[in-house]
Amino acid sequence: MLEDLKLKPIYVQAYPFFQRCIKLRSLFKERNYDVVHGFKSAAEFYAAVVGKWVGIPNRFGSFRGLYNLGYKYRIYHYCIDKLLCGWVVNSKAIADSMACSTGISRERIAVLYNGISSEKFHVALSTREAKARLGLPEDVITVAMVARMEPPKNYKMLIDAANIVVRQEPQSLFLIVGQGSMEKEIREYVHSLELSGKVVFLGRRADIPEILAAVDISVLASDSEGLPNTIIEAMVAGKPIVCTDYRGHEEIMVHGENALISPCGNADKFAENILRLIQDEPLRRRISHNALQYAQKQFLPEIMAKNLEAIYLRYGRFKSNNHGSCGE
Repeated sequence: MLEDLKLKPIYVQAYPFFQRCIKLRSLFKERNYDVVHGFKSAAEFYAAVVGKWVGIPNRFGSFRGLYNLGYKYRIYHYCIDKLLCGWVVNSKAIADSMACSTGISRERIAVLYNGISSEKFHVALSTREAKARLGLPEDVITVAMVARMEPPKNYKMLIDAANIVVRQEPQSLFLIVGQGSMEKEIREYVHSLELSGKVVFLGRRADIPEILAAVDISVLASDSEGLPNTIIEAMVAGKPIVCTDYRGHEEIMVHGENALISPCGNADKFAENILRLIQDEPLRRRISHNALQYAQKQFLPEIMAKNLEAIYLRYGRFKSNNHGSCGE
């Protein structure tokens, strides 16, 4: 992605804390930046403190998941907020949870949806060819979940739903793409339900676009999410989606329009929606079409870039925009 934009990354070694601050200070002064934006982990600290130290006028932080951190982090983010122009998060649900948990004004938290390249997910493979590459029969109905194998993703519920689906539609096959702390437990659960031939573990993969090309239905069984990239990627790839009604799902999905939505933790309803898509090809095509159309209006990288620029101009301190304190 950086190469496509003709951007050259500058890497800073993981020095001890004070050395890193000094290194960043030298880098910031040398480059004369207008904006510093910390995107993950403790990056907002360096954006706020070192950016303030150097005198960069536009300083931003980010948060990328529903806010469930302890009180020490809440105090930390509340204090860091005083040195920033604002925060950028990737869903309204995240913005609301962060404001509620930290006491940071909701007005200081801007929402920027992720951008995904449509060209990357439109691979030159037919569904039949993509299935063949994975060693799958062309007539099998593939249902895939791409997600870390961690408790919030509720893979156990997915397997319960798979157990229902394959009894009614024996030609269906479930693909699990990802790794995590629950992998051993989920593999054992699949074996206990005698689903080993119907659930395929593909592990962590770098060829997600090619895998999605082989997928007939994309699913997400999570109990908790911010704005999952796996849903956006499925939309960009033009795949019909079955998803749970995690907090914030309504920001990008409408039941019966661009996805089928099930209650969190309800395997029967989840299976029912998968079966609807398997058995109703016109519905499957309509959901796919609507998902792709929505993605092309909301999630393209150029749209994300334009929206990020608008956030900087709205919250920042540029010559043509002198309102906003940015901790000054």
